[in-house]
Amino acid sequence: SRTRFGLGGSLIPDTWKGSITTLFGSYDGNVDNEHNGQEVNGYNHKGARGKLEFTPDADLKFTFIADYMQSHDDAPNGVVSESLTPAFANALNPVRASSDNRKINTDTRTHVEDINKGLSGQLDWSLGNYTLTSITAWRGWDNTQYQDGDRLSTVTAAFPGTADRGDLAFDQYSQELRLASPKGEFLEYVGGLFYMHGKDDETYQRTLTTPTSVNRGVAD
Repeated sequence: SRTRFGLGGSLIPDTWKGSITTLFGSYDGNVDNEHNGQEVNGYNHKGARGKLEFTPDADLKFTFIADYMQSHDDAPNGVVSESLTPAFANALNPVRASSDNRKINTDTRTHVEDINKGLSGQLDWSLGNYTLTSITAWRGWDNTQYQDGDRLSTVTAAFPGTADRGDLAFDQYSQELRLASPKGEFLEYVGGLFYMHGKDDETYQRTLTTPTSVNRGVAD
């Protein structure tokens, strides 16, 4: 199901205007995990975006925008449609590998947790017939992924368990300045400067589980 809701209007006539939009979406999934009886391959999304405009006079306008989106996607890393060995087919029980298979049998929940957010402020200033615009913005992204590598619910000497986790944190900052020529002239032009700086921090971890030990490896 998906639901959108929006509201906007004047807060103070001719000076303050605002709007907000929200989003909610969810889906249970269409794949069954025989290990715990849960449905997977679904999602749960929710977010909001707000905008505020301040116009103190006819020559000046400030625009502030904020947005936030949180997503949880519960997708398996593959439904087994064919088993190349009888041993793997036995380990997969009670799931039967086939072209119409819609079941998995795993002990690690494969899913993605994602947050996307941003802020921006824009100044539009009329200088005679010219328009000076300044935009300052920030965007952040946090993403964590979990994946079952062995696709099985039990650990054996023949089929050790593998599970992966990846963490990503990203921040981006930008500044833009531009000057626009008068409109309606034979020659119109826009000139300006733009600067952006981005930084990310990534960590990946793999866990190997055998009947007698657990080993973890981490990579940045």
